[in-house]
Amino acid sequence: MAAGRYLAVAGILLLLALAGCGGSDEGATAGTAATLSKAEFLKKANAICERGTDRIDAAYGRAGEHVPKGAENEDFMNEAAARIVIPVRREELRKIRALGLPAGNEETIEAFLVALKEGIERGERNHPSLRASGGASYAFEKAYKIANKHELSSCFLG
Repeated sequence: MAAGRYLAVAGILLLLALAGCGGSDEGATAGTAATLSKAEFLKKANAICERGTDRIDAAYGRAGEHVPKGAENEDFMNEAAARIVIPVRREELRKIRALGLPAGNEETIEAFLVALKEGIERGERNHPSLRASGGASYAFEKAYKIANKHELSSCFLG
């Protein structure tokens, strides 16, 4: 299950990055930036990550129970990871981006969101990179490092 959590966190980070590219998401950020303190932002962002991770863990666990006969388990699970993780992480990215950037932490949070977006894009190109092995998945490694340093670690805990 820890691998699923790491996958979920990676997906969340990727979603956050993708949300930064949309015009409507940018408007949401600008309109709410001054309304959340760092503590409020972290509480809400971590809750978004936890819900996403729980969704990924549950869906990934179900997928593992339904590998078709004759299917290569690794290939099947890599494709399942893409179907499960990428949409959840995109949603997380959009929701966290919509919170706005807390004053004084704009650069750090923006770096996290960009790294999350990059992770989603990497996972789209390389599905095995979405699966964790002993830590955060390769796709979301950069976002994981930023999150760990800046109190967003619930996005990557298993």
